[in-house]
Amino acid sequence: MADGKRSFAGRLYVLLLGAAVAALAWAWRFETVPPDMMDDLAAAAGLRPPTGPVSLLWQFVAIPLCRNFGLQTAGTVLRNAGHVSLGILAVMVTALFSLALPASFGRGEHVAAWWRAVVRFVLFQGSALFCLSDPVWSAFRWFSPVALQNILAVMAATCYMTYLRTGRRSPLFASFALAGLLFADTPVGALLIALAVVGLCLRNRLRMAGLVAEAPENPLAEARMPLRLTLLFVVCASIGVALEAKAFDLLGGLAAFGWTWGDYACNLPLYYVKALLGALTPVGAILFVAVAVVPVFVEFRLLKRATDEERRLSYMHGLMFLVCGLVAFSQFSGAKSLWFWTWAGGCVRDGFLKCAAMCLSARATVWTLAVFTFDLYLRNFRRVEALRQPDAVEATGADEAFATLKRLRSVVRVCLLAEPVVAFLCVVPFRSHSLEREMLGVVADAARETAEECAGADYVFTDGGLDAAVELAAAESGRSLRALSLMGSAADARDIYMRTRGAENAEDRALLESGAPDALRTWVRTRPDKAATYAVQIGFEVWRRDGRTMPECGGLVARPPAAGAVGTSCGTASGLWRCPLLLPPFATGLWKKGDGRPGSFLGGVMPKCKKLEEKSRNFSYF
Repeated sequence: MADGKRSFAGRLYVLLLGAAVAALAWAWRFETVPPDMMDDLAAAAGLRPPTGPVSLLWQFVAIPLCRNFGLQTAGTVLRNAGHVSLGILAVMVTALFSLALPASFGRGEHVAAWWRAVVRFVLFQGSALFCLSDPVWSAFRWFSPVALQNILAVMAATCYMTYLRTGRRSPLFASFALAGLLFADTPVGALLIALAVVGLCLRNRLRMAGLVAEAPENPLAEARMPLRLTLLFVVCASIGVALEAKAFDLLGGLAAFGWTWGDYACNLPLYYVKALLGALTPVGAILFVAVAVVPVFVEFRLLKRATDEERRLSYMHGLMFLVCGLVAFSQFSGAKSLWFWTWAGGCVRDGFLKCAAMCLSARATVWTLAVFTFDLYLRNFRRVEALRQPDAVEATGADEAFATLKRLRSVVRVCLLAEPVVAFLCVVPFRSHSLEREMLGVVADAARETAEECAGADYVFTDGGLDAAVELAAAESGRSLRALSLMGSAADARDIYMRTRGAENAEDRALLESGAPDALRTWVRTRPDKAATYAVQIGFEVWRRDGRTMPECGGLVARPPAAGAVGTSCGTASGLWRCPLLLPPFATGLWKKGDGRPGSFLGGVMPKCKKLEEKSRNFSYF
């Protein structure tokens, strides 16, 4: 009965941890769509084709939401689902870390009831640090593709660790099945399944050498088991690829890339390898191994020796755990200069790979705390010395020496108990991202007001930075607006598809196929009848070179004079100066030269720009 109550209490505490993490994420929620999700959400809504044939499993969640319930409802569901899934992740990570703790910790459960609380808090701290780490926190702002990949990976790792602890078949089968789906969705899954296979091979070799105890049931002892695991992995990976191929077709990927199904089959491995090579550069790989992998490997090698009850923790071993623990913890703190991807710049690009690094760092932190708590609370130094040197325990002055050691341990215990408070103070406040939320609010307002000012227009010529956001904002209000990037490639099949979709006039289609600059130049000079159908956010160099009167500006975009202006008839682009985040520096420079005035980013207030201008005052770089 006592064991049942203990098990129920443990599960309740884990659920409360997940609820606390989810509540914290909800309290600091991001109301706007994260920039790295805009293209995916626009594809799910049918506004844009996918950017590639991989990482499309998330679309089976987003497509039904966007097309059956609308973009606003889908955004609300995905935002709240991100918070809930982050809490679920905290629960699963706690289970994963508990399976990875040294077996020596199990002996503490019968020593004192408070020891279970200490062990549980070590696990909770590691899980909370992982969920609050910046890459994971960013991935779960909304339920994103990276969030789905994280959940699949943690589930697969938990099943894998369950097999290593129990030797049962079912968790191993589940692990390889989930790894197959992950392998289909992200190239980083290939690295994880390779590590899993290497781990199984090493464990078998250690078992045959007698260095690892034989499990009650060894599935790999059967000759056909490796074949069955391989077939299960291949089948699940094939199912995942089939689902992604279906999503690619549903989102118009075949038409956008100009592929047949044969072309898709040929290009899929190429895109997969490109994504794998683009996840990180050689410098990023070196930093990843040095900061995330090496501390875990060093601690794993020393873990058994550090938790040996018959030997003291040596100074060098304790120092190694301390250094590795500090390196691991530095990845969670608010000091961005200590993050390995900050050092690498753009050398580590894949979000899921960053989350994997955070999982390794969290495990290294948990092992460090576990070893030090073991040494402070469980190790009986008198018994260790009696086993090593029986005469030393009976020598004169031994009692005084042990009393001094006991006082020292009491002081260190106080420091260890204060450590979680300091750790969370170094992490939690920095996850609010208040400045980032305000900045994203400015971007969302800019996209929304751009869409409003393009009312009645079919096209808006842009620099390509916020195209998906503008199209999403227009779709939310029930309008169709296509953003034409003047920076896009004139020969890229996908760019041509985005420019020409929905265009029925043969002449317009030919112009759009040749590129957005050609279309804008032709419409300005020879097609005044098209003035009512387009707006311009960037590209006024056409007017300047042609010596024409500048188009009138209504705040964030300009409409040709024939279309009628919204706002003041200034005949200049002064409105564009007021919201420079939509213009690259060279465009601002062209306007200063063309208009002959210095311009002011926060010049006279226009009605539609007032909200953006008030927000802009909070940012010094404006």
